[in-house]
Amino acid sequence: MKHGLDGERIQRLLSRFVGAGFVAFLFVSIPEMRRADALVSGWWTPAAIGLAVVPGCALLTATFAEDLRWVRVFARLAAVGFIVAISLWLVAWNGGELEELRGNWLVIFSGLVGLSAALAMRAIWALVVQVSATTLSALTNQLGLVSDQSLIPRVAYEALWASTYSCVFVLAVVTALRTARLLDVTGAVVRRDARVSAARAARDAERARFDALIHDHVLATLLEAHREPHDDGTRRHARAALAELDDLTGRPDAIGQVGAAAIVTRLEGVLGSIDDTTNFEVIIDDDDRTDHLYPVDVVAEIIAAAAEALRNSVRHAGGDVHRRGEVTFERDHIRVVVADSGSGFDVDALGTGRLGINLSITSRMSRIAGGRSSVRSQPGAGTVVELEWRR
Repeated sequence: MKHGLDGERIQRLLSRFVGAGFVAFLFVSIPEMRRADALVSGWWTPAAIGLAVVPGCALLTATFAEDLRWVRVFARLAAVGFIVAISLWLVAWNGGELEELRGNWLVIFSGLVGLSAALAMRAIWALVVQVSATTLSALTNQLGLVSDQSLIPRVAYEALWASTYSCVFVLAVVTALRTARLLDVTGAVVRRDARVSAARAARDAERARFDALIHDHVLATLLEAHREPHDDGTRRHARAALAELDDLTGRPDAIGQVGAAAIVTRLEGVLGSIDDTTNFEVIIDDDDRTDHLYPVDVVAEIIAAAAEALRNSVRHAGGDVHRRGEVTFERDHIRVVVADSGSGFDVDALGTGRLGINLSITSRMSRIAGGRSSVRSQPGAGTVVELEWRR
C-alpha cells in the first residue's frame, strides 16, 4: 500500500496500539516474572521474552518506518512466538505451584496475540491463534496455581471466558482492516473513473473545438469559394481560416484574463472582417474598464459564437438588411447581441441540420461554465442572437 492510503493509516495505528500494549505489559509483568521463575527452569523466562515479547515491542518501532512490511513481519513473529513460548512452559515446568493470582506471567500478553495475528494473517487464522493462545494460557496458568478444584473445569472456564472476550477485539481489528482496504479500493476506482471522465471530457471538448472550427471557417470558406471564387471576401475568409488553423495547432490553451477594451477590439476586428456595415455598440456599467477582466477561453468562445451568428445573417438574411451588434460588460457578466432585420425563420422548426446554430452557437455556449445562448426569430421579422456569460 502506498503511503497515505486509508488502509495503511489504519493498519499503522492499530499496530502502534498493539505494540504499545506489549511494552506496557512488559513493565507490568516484571514483578511476576521473579515469583514465577520458581516454577520453571531458568532458561524459560529469557526464551519467552525473546520469542513473544521482543517481537511485540519491535512491532511498535516498526510502525514509524515508511514500509509496513516489517510491521507484518513482527506481528506474525509475536503471534507465533507466543504460542511457542507458552508451549515451552509445559516443558520447563518443574511441577511446583503458587498461591498467586497467576501461575504464569506470560498469560498477561494473551489478549494481544490475536490482535497481532489479525495484523498479518487471514481472519480465520487470527481467530485460531487467539483461541490457541488463550487455551494454552489457561492451562499453564491453572497448572501453576494452588487450588482445591479440579483442573479441567478451571481450565475450561478460563479458556472459554478469555477466548470469547478476546475474539471480539480480534474481529473488530479484522473488520477495521477490511473496511480500510475497501476504502482504498473504492478510492482508487473513483480516482481512476475521474481520470477517465476528465480525459473523455477533454477529448470531447477538443473534438467540439475542431468541429466548430471546421464549420465556422473551413466549410464556410469553401462555400464562399464555390459561390464567388474570385471575390475579395472569399480571399479574406480563406486567410482567416488559415490563421485560425495555425492558431489552434500552434498555441497552447489560453489562460489568464483579458480586459474589456481588448475584447471590444478583437470583437470589432472579427465581426468587421465578416461584414463591415454592421453597427456595433459597446455598453459598460461604469467608466473604469480596468476593473473588467474576463477569462480568455470564455472570451474566445463568445467571439467565435458571435462571428458565426453574423456569418449566418450575411448568408441567410437576404439583401438590404440592417444589422447591428451590441456588447455589454459588467464586472461578472458579458452579453453580446447580434441582430438583423432580414427574412428570419421559424425557430421551432429548426432541425439538427442547422450546424451553424446548433454546433457553433448553442453547443459552443453551453460548453462554457456560466454560458448560455438564445435565438429569437420569426419569418419576415428578422433574427436576434443573444450570447451571455456570468461568472
